[in-house]
Amino acid sequence: MVVRQRSSILRQALMLISQPSNTLTAIRLIPPIWISHNVKATTLGMTRKTMRKRGFEPWTFRSCLGYQHFVINDNNRDQRKKDSKKTSIATVAEIKTEANVAEKASALVAATDHGGKFLNTFTPVINSAWIIDSGATDHMTFDSRQVSPLRPSSQKIVSTANGNTTPVIGEGSLTLTDTLNLDSVLVVPSLDYNHLSVSQITAALSCIVIFWPEFCVIKNIQTRQTIGCGIKRGKLYYLDLQSKDSNKLQQALMADGSEGEKKKSEIWLWHRRLGHASFGYLKKLFPSLFAKSDISGFRCDICELAKSHRVSFPLILNKSPLLFMVIHSDIWGPSKVPTLSGSRWFVTFIDDCTRMTWLCLMKTKDEVNLLFQKFHKMIETQYNAKVRVLRSDNGGEYQSSDLQKYLEGHGIIHQTTCSNTPQQNGVAERKNRHLLEVVPASLIAAKTPISYWGEAITSAAYLIN
Repeated sequence: MVVRQRSSILRQALMLISQPSNTLTAIRLIPPIWISHNVKATTLGMTRKTMRKRGFEPWTFRSCLGYQHFVINDNNRDQRKKDSKKTSIATVAEIKTEANVAEKASALVAATDHGGKFLNTFTPVINSAWIIDSGATDHMTFDSRQVSPLRPSSQKIVSTANGNTTPVIGEGSLTLTDTLNLDSVLVVPSLDYNHLSVSQITAALSCIVIFWPEFCVIKNIQTRQTIGCGIKRGKLYYLDLQSKDSNKLQQALMADGSEGEKKKSEIWLWHRRLGHASFGYLKKLFPSLFAKSDISGFRCDICELAKSHRVSFPLILNKSPLLFMVIHSDIWGPSKVPTLSGSRWFVTFIDDCTRMTWLCLMKTKDEVNLLFQKFHKMIETQYNAKVRVLRSDNGGEYQSSDLQKYLEGHGIIHQTTCSNTPQQNGVAERKNRHLLEVVPASLIAAKTPISYWGEAITSAAYLIN
């Protein structure tokens, strides 16, 4: 009875393997039956000669980790592959020994085609595959032995998609490949698979993940080099750690190694070699590299941080409709060389409507208060006009209590610029530049010592007016 049942099961195995399939076929014998090593092929109703004619090698037994396996090799695989256009799969049936009958164990059988040879593999209980998960907030593994060192984690629980929570026993670092080093990997024993968080890896490694229908590629943003690859199995993407012979991985590497990508990688290489030179300059040096690439497609984050500067302020052409309605003022100094009278500073008062300029030399900056009061009285007396706004920077000489009381007493609004923003007082700043360009030209032309700069700048203000 045992031999008949044994023959029936083995005959079913031969029938299954004779049918081409592109999926893994595994047979689990329940209840487990012990078969001795000296069982002959004739129990299947076939002689060894008959088996060879039908394309099968006589089956044999092998012992693996306490289990006994039998493997049937299919020599007519190429012919059936040509007929069905599918790769035949060798079936490995696992039979428990009599000593392990009482134990409840799970065994999966995997077969892989390597140049016509079929290998039987025992899949351990621990699943070392890593799922590339765009919905995971952290890297997670169920095996604490993979992380080193294991340390307490500030995150005590994680929430699953159905709202349940599961405990976290710790976290640690993990090296998957030479280019993929993970930090803060959570250890969650209740998980069945390892999860590679897309959001965490893109932030930590400064990379991007590109998904294709059959595979995905992890690329460094700066170098554009591939640092990892994922293979789609079923409806999930698994990180490929060792299968360089995989056809899908080869497709990914071929896609990444196209001519255009190689030239872009070389452009980035020269960009870094030449001290982050501009891509317009690189295009002049290496026009062949930019034959099919536009410089607008290259954006370097490091250059933006290192070479950033303040945006130019817009030019405002609006002027006051009334004379002396708005007065611009600014102080320049101190000069390294004093004037003949001992002055080191000068202050300007500029009418916004006409751009007429009044310039006064100063020995100290605190003279601004008295000079503005004299200027204000002169405007009221000589031009019968009212000053409504004084526009200056935030210098302490303009913020003195005496000047503020005077402005409030005469109803004059004091407008100040923002800190470290001289562009907002552009009229006065540009006037100072104009004056200081005329002064050295006058002194050099007249072969006059620089100590006469006070007389030269008052003359320059008169000439510009």
